[in-house]
Amino acid sequence: MTNERGRTEVDLYLHTETNAAWGVSADGDEEQLFWLPKSQAEKGERTSRREPTWSFDMPVWLAEKEDLL
Repeated sequence: MTNERGRTEVDLYLHTETNAAWGVSADGDEEQLFWLPKSQAEKGERTSRREPTWSFDMPVWLAEKEDLL
């Protein structure tokens, strides 16, 4: 879902975190981990009780770059 600000919300697995970025993946596979810069994204609510998935708001271009859309 894309909003009028050119941003989208994507549910991702959160594997690790630094001061500058979240280490996330689309499918829970750590080998597919990519770094999501905190300067470009916002972490929202946890989306599953059983899985470590969170909602992330990010620019559409970034979601497309990571093949999330």
